Amino acid sequence: MQTSQVSMRILLVDDHAVVRSGMKQMLADNLGDVEIGEAADAGEAIEAVRNADWDIVFLDIRLPGRSGVEVLHHVKATNPGLPVLILSTYPESQYAVRLIRAGAAGYLNKDAEEEEICRAVKLALAGRKYISAEVGELLAGQFGKKTDADTPPHELLSDRE
Repeated sequence: MQTSQVSMRILLVDDHAVVRSGMKQMLADNLGDVEIGEAADAGEAIEAVRNADWDIVFLDIRLPGRSGVEVLHHVKATNPGLPVLILSTYPESQYAVRLIRAGAAGYLNKDAEEEEICRAVKLALAGRKYISAEVGELLAGQFGKKTDADTPPHELLSDRE
């Protein structure tokens, strides 16, 4: 009997089962032979990363208990080479630049098209960052800023704040 080779291992971290189910189906349909693990909260996500080798992680920001931001920091501290794509309902302007600077491989809105999600996966697996047009504009807009006085107050808050 011959066993099939899995082309990639993906961990989906989201507290909504329907989101995980839809993402599983979409990723399997578009990326071929994938093994997909699931975590519904920060504790499960951290345990899954600790106990298995993943090629990539999809991470929601809003999770029960500890936030996805904290999970991202933990993953990057313990497994810095593991690409993490943030998948969230929050607009890019609130979190994207901060999370990419914290080590995320990219930031996607949950209403992103399938092709965009698959492109983000391929870039992240190649060791590159996925930057949407909106995130690119946010990053470019920061080049001219010289002082905290030029920065909107919400961008001065720490991740915990």
